[in-house]
Amino acid sequence: FRLLFRYFPPEAMFWTVALIALAFYQPAVQNHFTLCPLSNLGFDFCPGCGLGKSIAWLFNGEIVQSWHAHPLGIFAVIVLT
Repeated sequence: FRLLFRYFPPEAMFWTVALIALAFYQPAVQNHFTLCPLSNLGFDFCPGCGLGKSIAWLFNGEIVQSWHAHPLGIFAVIVLT
């Protein structure tokens, strides 16, 4: 197990699991719980909100929906991959 962390950083494992989870997420059907402090305080605008849905739309092949959810979703997938 220690050798796994030596060659595969924990951050990479976290982002890999997160991308896999978003690939199975159905943004049109499922509602989600948010950890966003700005959203939980009642603010309407948050620069990061919608990024997860954008990535999920992208994995479902809905590029236009992905762009409308958050313009940086496509870029985030490229960077994380």
